[in-house]
Amino acid sequence: MKSRASKVFVGRVLELRELEQALDAVRAGRGTTVLVAGDAGIGKTRLASELARRARESGFEVLIGRSIDLVGTELPYQPFVEALRPLGEPRQLDRPAGSQRRVFEDTLALLTDRAAVAPVLLVLEDLHWADTSTLDLVVFLAHNVDNRRLLLLVTYRADEPSSAERMRQLAEGVRRSGAEIGLVLGPLEEEELAALLAAHADAPLPSSLTDAIVARAEGNPFFAEELVAAAAHESDELPLRLRDLLLQRVSRLDGPTQSLVQLAAAAGRDVGYSLLHATATLPEHDVRESLRRAVENGVLVANQATGSFRFRHALLAEAVYATILPGEREELHARLAEALARDGAPPTELATHWAAAGRCAEALAASVEAARQAEAVFGLAEAHAHLERALVGLAARCSRARPSRPPGALLVDSRAREPDGRRAPCARTPAAGRRARRGERSPARRHLA
Repeated sequence: MKSRASKVFVGRVLELRELEQALDAVRAGRGTTVLVAGDAGIGKTRLASELARRARESGFEVLIGRSIDLVGTELPYQPFVEALRPLGEPRQLDRPAGSQRRVFEDTLALLTDRAAVAPVLLVLEDLHWADTSTLDLVVFLAHNVDNRRLLLLVTYRADEPSSAERMRQLAEGVRRSGAEIGLVLGPLEEEELAALLAAHADAPLPSSLTDAIVARAEGNPFFAEELVAAAAHESDELPLRLRDLLLQRVSRLDGPTQSLVQLAAAAGRDVGYSLLHATATLPEHDVRESLRRAVENGVLVANQATGSFRFRHALLAEAVYATILPGEREELHARLAEALARDGAPPTELATHWAAAGRCAEALAASVEAARQAEAVFGLAEAHAHLERALVGLAARCSRARPSRPPGALLVDSRAREPDGRRAPCARTPAAGRRARRGERSPARRHLA
């Protein structure tokens, strides 16, 4: 199986409808500014590219510029320079001569002249990396496009900690123009993401692989495409480019906060404050401050109702979990299992942590107890899965090979589908599935019975 870049555009029906209406308004001489916000990889560039394609086909002149994440000195007006360079003007954008107002007026005059010949779509991408002068010019243009055949489309990450305040000011400045459309891109639906994966692969993907990738990507198309590319190379590890993107936020955290985030990743995607406090090696005040920094940097999300914390994305938890060194990982899971046991956690939860800690006796006992509890309430499929894990899975987990993903992620991703299409409670081996369909017990269950 190979993966390839997909040219198929899926989803965003409502957003495209609104953007098409904006194109119609611009043709009629009513210019506007569109702000497109969303997380990294959610599809901002793809939406802008689809709009640009449709605009060209309907007679628009399309100009595109992108901000760059530079190391060091900012380049003033960099996305405008890139977008307008093919036109040869205005020279002052990349030269120091003249006042800022002159630059603004020259840019508006140039776009007005071009719009008199054909409607113009000006796309400026990744403005969370833009300099202040660029943002000021965007606001200036937004206040002067209403009677011109000009559509200004801007994309940015609203949740980037280093630029969140500047993006809020940009959005507020553009809104005051009275000619603004704001779009916030959320995750794609499961069916849309599955269609994207089908278009991205050279050969049809197995339904089990599609389901697993859709579950892990959580609606993010870039994440999904990276995962299918990894699957093409028969790798279960996160691709390097995806891992680096996910860990950008974590790298900004101080050492103690990174260690606490690693503990949270070992606990699972959702973790209660009481468990973190009980297992962290920091004083309670430092635990609270580290959690605050993790939330402010967009790594964790706090749930006040449940008193818990959740990773912003499941793959972020995976990426953090992969940074935990051998030995450290076993120690973290042992601390978590001991704390959960003191708190009376269910055996199914204890089994995963004991196994990841390499404590095979405790893991086996917890799995068998989980199976007995499931059978007591006629949860036969669940009981079967626990015993299969006790007999088969624990042998691999308790060997020197260590899991590359958190135990919670492994359980969720391995869940198969029942014959009627529902998610099975836990993973089954092929032999277990055949026995279940025939109504037979596994050897382990016959023995315990």
